[in-house]
Amino acid sequence: MLKVLHVDENLFYKEVLKGISIEMDFKYFFSSKPLKAFEIISSNKIDLIITSLQFQGNETGEEFIQQLKESEYKSIPIIVLTSADNQQLKERLINIGILDFLKKDDFYEKLILHISKLRTGDFLSYQLQNMKIAVLDDDKLQLLMINDVFKNNNITNVDYYTNSKDLLSSNQEYCIYIIDYMLPYISGDKVIEKIRIKDEYSVIMVISSVEDQNVISTIFSIGADDYITKPYSANIFLARLKANVRTYNLLRKLKEKNSKLEQIIKIDGFTGLLDHKYIIEQLEQEIIKYSRGRSPLSIMMLDIDGFKLINDNYGHQCGDEVVLELSNLLQGSLPKISFIGRYGGDEFLIVIPESNLADSCSIGESLRKEIESLYFSKDKIKLTISIGIVELRNEDSFELIKRADDLLYKAKNNGKNRIEY
Repeated sequence: MLKVLHVDENLFYKEVLKGISIEMDFKYFFSSKPLKAFEIISSNKIDLIITSLQFQGNETGEEFIQQLKESEYKSIPIIVLTSADNQQLKERLINIGILDFLKKDDFYEKLILHISKLRTGDFLSYQLQNMKIAVLDDDKLQLLMINDVFKNNNITNVDYYTNSKDLLSSNQEYCIYIIDYMLPYISGDKVIEKIRIKDEYSVIMVISSVEDQNVISTIFSIGADDYITKPYSANIFLARLKANVRTYNLLRKLKEKNSKLEQIIKIDGFTGLLDHKYIIEQLEQEIIKYSRGRSPLSIMMLDIDGFKLINDNYGHQCGDEVVLELSNLLQGSLPKISFIGRYGGDEFLIVIPESNLADSCSIGESLRKEIESLYFSKDKIKLTISIGIVELRNEDSFELIKRADDLLYKAKNNGKNRIEY
């Protein structure tokens, strides 16, 4: 939860800020004195400080801000909340490093906006803590510096590499890669190219002392998402890292959309099954897997007996209903590892990995009996199916499908409502 410290002697604004904390669900701390505020900061991880400028006694808000900026807490953003309308004071405080200068008579909406933005940043920090990150740098001192930044921000899911070959040969998948451009044995651009080929949707951040614009342009053109020039501050490094979390989120959304689009392209628009082209492509992929592992692979060719008579007697709309209902039944009745495609019209091609001929015949017979026992469409039509089943031998997809198709027509010629294998 976001932690906000409010430093002010005015109790009216204390109540206002407490109300905002309830509304926006952040933890609210209050101090009426800057000295007491330092005690709160030292014992709590404060995310934002809102301070007045007017205090009784020797303390002033400007001195408090100056002390903060010279302390170990200098990275905490500061918003000044004041009734003063002094442009020179505002410019001086902004130069010291405050986030904003808000007048008390007109601060509410701007403060809400700042807290919303800060919450987004806090969410990015949380995401970073859960992302897998790879760091590649042959300079061990540089790795220690990056490690310190990560440790200070509770980012622990990180793998460190000093050798590019170890990273490239790793089977690990990373969300973010942080790559030193000047590497021994293999150039940084080759590493970037190989990573980008391996994972199109990961973020690649390159770190280097090179300032030549042509080189930097080349680094971006081969696939890098960001470039940080050495030397750099820890705050800048962390800020760029968070910015790249946003890039990663956008890339993941793009990947999801592309994946959905790819599935839409592969799907038969009427039945929701794989279409003719992609069921054959899936079969060819399974044949490749078979050739590597030699686990069994079987296919079925299946179609509806007397489908033309259904269309002639009940109309094509009823025929469509029958095909759709049968498609839904196939998806629910066949093994989950199966791939089901509409081969054409009322004919279906079913690919069953890890299934031999005997197992597939058992699956096919259960399916045949189930369909025989049901009524289809609102016209209560009784259906039967014929099936040809084959197990893969040393053949390609065309030969395998032809064998199954021949057996399907043998089943038709032998009386229908049966399996041939």
